[in-house]
Amino acid sequence: MYTSATERPHGPGAHGPRRLPPGGSWRQHRCTLLKTAGVWLAVAAFAFALDKVYALFAHGMASPHMTWLFLYPLLGGCVIFALLALLAPRAVARRFWPAARALYGCGLGTLMAGSLLQGIFEIAGTASPYTTVFFVVGALLAVGGVVAACLPRKRAAPLPPGARQG
Repeated sequence: MYTSATERPHGPGAHGPRRLPPGGSWRQHRCTLLKTAGVWLAVAAFAFALDKVYALFAHGMASPHMTWLFLYPLLGGCVIFALLALLAPRAVARRFWPAARALYGCGLGTLMAGSLLQGIFEIAGTASPYTTVFFVVGALLAVGGVVAACLPRKRAAPLPPGARQG
């Protein structure tokens, strides 16, 4: 560190290296997105296994809501986050990214819960008018997450004149 203003270098580029995006480098952002895609792939595998195990005890009954349950985390989670990692890793640097990811994840989870309950009710031979609420709320949460993810990136606040960077 410099002890006086006369020891500091002056001119363009004198304030140090270019700042990295919030939270780290682009490679770290891509790694974060790929880890999230891996988690959604694991959730999809669990949903697939859940359907197969449930089918063993369902006395030959099946439900499309249970059969295709794994598509919510596979397509909505794994594929979307893998594409983000490949095409737009800077999405992690957006202002509302943590909230957007949480909203989107809650939306997918709510859609999965609604599909699971609808499948269980169909196999049991009954129905509930409340399962529609799961699909509406899940879709709204997921859309809210997408909208929040599209909000502008964080911008560094400008330094006041004469202030030191670092």
